[in-house]
Amino acid sequence: MGRTIKAPDERKQEILDCAYELFSTKGFKKMQMKDISKTLDIAHGLVYHYFKSKDDLFDAVITRLFEDRMGEYVKIANSDLSPKEKLAEIFKLFSQRGEAQAIIEAFHAEENEMLRHKVRFIKIHFMTPILTEIIQEGCERGEFTARYPEETAHFLLHGELGIKASQTGPVEGLPTILKHFYEQLLGTEI
Repeated sequence: MGRTIKAPDERKQEILDCAYELFSTKGFKKMQMKDISKTLDIAHGLVYHYFKSKDDLFDAVITRLFEDRMGEYVKIANSDLSPKEKLAEIFKLFSQRGEAQAIIEAFHAEENEMLRHKVRFIKIHFMTPILTEIIQEGCERGEFTARYPEETAHFLLHGELGIKASQTGPVEGLPTILKHFYEQLLGTEI
């Protein structure tokens, strides 16, 4: 039976879906690019047509997961809620273990430190503008007392990721810990 020809965007998404599953189940170290071509019954070189390397593929998988999640955060940031309510909603989302949690937890093994750094960088890249906007709005409305909204956003995000980096697995009670730090730095209860 011949292989199915698909539109480039459809094929790329199919490869990303497959990679997500394989990274989640096998982990980064054990997953090989040929696993994708076997699973999808496509030519091995086709995977490399879309992604230069396993690192490149992993970056694309994580970026797509964050882009999907960020849509939810952007919706909250653009809502009519007060800044305090927006942060409360973001904390609710943060507390939910979504589908991305499976892949992120797969990388808590010691040998995957480099990958965790990539995940942290991507999260900071996506979250800083959203958090900065909410903090700025809260300061303008007198709800928050942060003097430097963007720097506060960076500090909070780097602090969260620093706490996670110091652990070998998921941090128990992290949403509560982070909420405390946000309240301290913003001068209000959330």
